[in-house]
Amino acid sequence: MKKKIGIVVAIEMDAVKEKYGAPVDTSVVYGYEVLTYEKENCEMFFINSGAGEIASSGAAQVLISDYKVDMILNFGVVGALTEVISTAALCIVEDVVDIDFGSDGWLNLPRGQHPGEDSEMIKLDEKLLDIALGVNPGLVKVRCASTNSFRDEAQDKASIHEKFNADICEMECAGIAYTCKRSKVPFMSLKAVSDSLIGGGKEFFVELNKVSKLCFDVLDQVVDKL
Repeated sequence: MKKKIGIVVAIEMDAVKEKYGAPVDTSVVYGYEVLTYEKENCEMFFINSGAGEIASSGAAQVLISDYKVDMILNFGVVGALTEVISTAALCIVEDVVDIDFGSDGWLNLPRGQHPGEDSEMIKLDEKLLDIALGVNPGLVKVRCASTNSFRDEAQDKASIHEKFNADICEMECAGIAYTCKRSKVPFMSLKAVSDSLIGGGKEFFVELNKVSKLCFDVLDQVVDKL
């Protein structure tokens, strides 16, 4: 039986369509567009989540509940939080923190830690991480900071790095990771840096198409190894 692989994509669907062409099926499920592609070893369900943690969490749940996927992968573009991470760097997420979540005055947990969790950091699947590193040993292992706001000011980025020791920031990973953890579905996230520490929205949109294609090429190679 072929593996069922769900892939959450926020805004980089053009890279998928350019590489694979027309899907074998296009559906709209609970408002999410889902493109189905087939490979010799698997079925792939690409869901266009749109930006933000709430949207990405909902998209992941659709893949889990309606498509019964064996795992969820994610690729996308991110901002760098340090000068070490350069534009076009290809990264794999080791763990992620939801930096907008706080329980101050209620449970007094550390910023980012959800009730019932033993840490503010959510770890991604180690087996999938090892497979990705086997495909591309040059991938940079990173901690991801997820937020529902687009962060493009250097001082703000540096502050996030200092507080959470995070290397990159984006708007979807924590939502997917939290949903996958609750459902015990393996999750892997590959990211490509579109804007540097001092880069902002302008740099992000200039680099978006190029770096998303670089990132998706690696994800495609990973899928072939699964």
